[in-house]
Amino acid sequence: MNSFVNQSVPDLAPLLSRVMAQVRRSSARHAAMAAMFDHHWQQPGGLWRARLALESGLALGLSVPDAITVSASGELLHNASLLQDDWMDGDTTRRGQAAVWAKFGAPQAVLLGDYALTAGASELRRLTITSERKLLALSLYLRRAQDAIAGQTAELCLPEVALDRECYLRITRGKTGALLALPVELALAASGLWRRHARACRRGLFLAGQAYQLIGDLKDGTSVRDLNRATVLALCTAAANSWHTLPASLDQVLQRHIEVLREAALDLPSKLAA
Repeated sequence: MNSFVNQSVPDLAPLLSRVMAQVRRSSARHAAMAAMFDHHWQQPGGLWRARLALESGLALGLSVPDAITVSASGELLHNASLLQDDWMDGDTTRRGQAAVWAKFGAPQAVLLGDYALTAGASELRRLTITSERKLLALSLYLRRAQDAIAGQTAELCLPEVALDRECYLRITRGKTGALLALPVELALAASGLWRRHARACRRGLFLAGQAYQLIGDLKDGTSVRDLNRATVLALCTAAANSWHTLPASLDQVLQRHIEVLREAALDLPSKLAA
C-alpha cells in the first residue's frame, strides 16, 4: 500500500535517516524492548507521514531539528497503531517480515505499541519553541491518538458484513485521517500558525487520509459498498480545495502529496473504477 507515496518529491533521504535515528533512540531506552523494536524498524515502510511532517515543518520555517522532532513524534504514534492493529486484525506479516506479535507474542506487541505511543508524546519535549506552542503540540498529539483509537474500536465493533459508505468513511476518518493530519498539525502548532489554519488543514488532511485508506483497501479487494475510484478522486479534490487559505508554501507541499494520491487512484484496476 505504501509504494506509491515514495514519489512525493524532494530528496529527503538524509533527513529521513535522522528521523529514523531519533525514533530508534527513543524506542531503545529499555533493554527488554530493544530486540523487538530492532525487528520492527528493520522495515520502516514508505515513511509518508514522516516526509509530510518534514516538508510541512520546513515550509513553515521550523528549524531542521524541530522538523525532525515533529516527524519522529508522528512516526512513533503511527507505528504504535501498526504494532497493535496487526494483532487485532490477525495479520502475521508487516512490510515483508513477521509482525511483532507473530514473532514475539501478542502481549509484547500491545506493550510495545503502548510504549511507542508514549515515546512519541515524550519526543515533543525536544522542540525548541515556546511552552505554549509545545503544550498545544502535545494536546494535538493526544487528541489524534484518541481519534485513532476510537476509529479502530469502531471497526472492531462492526458485524461481519460489507461496510456501507458512511460507516466506512466515519471509521477511516478516525483510524487513518487522524494520523495523517497530525504531522502537519504538529508543524503548524510548532510554528505558531495552528489556530489560524487548523480548520482548513484538518478538514483536507482527514479527507486525504480517507482517500489513502480507500486506495489500499480497493487494491486489497476489501468489500465496501458504493465506494470506488471515483470516490477516491472526489475525496482528493475536496481535500485540495480545503487548503487554499493555508500559507502558500504549505499549500504547495500538500498539493504535491494529493497529486500522488490522484495518480495512485488512476492506477487502480479498471474493474474498480465504476
